[in-house]
Amino acid sequence: MRELSLPVDNSEFDAYARKILAIPILQEEEERDLIDRWFLHRDISAAQRLVEAYLRLVVKVTVRFRNYGFPLMDLASEGNIGLMKAIKNFNPTLGHGIATYAIWWIKAAINEYVIRSWSIVKIGTTAAQRKLFFNLRKLKNSGSVAGLDEHQVVGKISEMLEVSKNDVEEMERILNVRDVSLNMQLGEDGSSEVHDLIPFPEANQEAVLSETRERQMKNRLLYEAVESLEARHKEIFVARSLSAVPRTLKELGEKFSISQERVRQIHARAMKKVAEYVEEHGRKLGIV
Repeated sequence: MRELSLPVDNSEFDAYARKILAIPILQEEEERDLIDRWFLHRDISAAQRLVEAYLRLVVKVTVRFRNYGFPLMDLASEGNIGLMKAIKNFNPTLGHGIATYAIWWIKAAINEYVIRSWSIVKIGTTAAQRKLFFNLRKLKNSGSVAGLDEHQVVGKISEMLEVSKNDVEEMERILNVRDVSLNMQLGEDGSSEVHDLIPFPEANQEAVLSETRERQMKNRLLYEAVESLEARHKEIFVARSLSAVPRTLKELGEKFSISQERVRQIHARAMKKVAEYVEEHGRKLGIV
């Protein structure tokens, strides 16, 4: 099959990447100072500088997905959210480097987006499905199952990935579904289909997803908590706490025709409700 690529215009991302890569790399002493200021004193300006400095990691991870058929700016946006969560949660006393930790979060965020968007069919809702989604085809095409019949292949893969045979067979059905969006024929001879152009991530990304299962459950709780807020509280909370570029009190005050102090009060109240929701429901799930 001749190599094809999906018609996605990534010029916006390319321009963005050039801008980000022009940002100076932090010197070791400056990085330590920023980390201390953020971790010990919750200095917002230090956190913002760390995020800015490590946006290059988002670019680095995002370009690995260039042939996935997704607009790279969409993937970069997801990666940016992962980066901000990494900076927010980074604990220098645990011994790992901030760059390594950030890449872990960035990959997980982009992988999650890929899973959500890959098909009309709902996949990747369990740890087993995630393992299979990223590895099933790769293993079937590898020499590790050569010479085995179909039943033996299922058994072998279930052992290798530590999932049930039923999970393997279910993912086989999902990946073989004649999904209109993924089976649209391409090329003059009609021999290529959209899903043929979507590669699978490297095996170590499965480990990332497996290790982040609890975090994903917490993220789900956060989503549910935010959705439980009334409209204005929700919009202010998202704009102040979850946006790639947090909105200022002044901007939100002007938008809602209220004082900056009122915006601050609403945001504080929303944060309290979200925290209470996550704590209450997280305790039931055993994750807080």
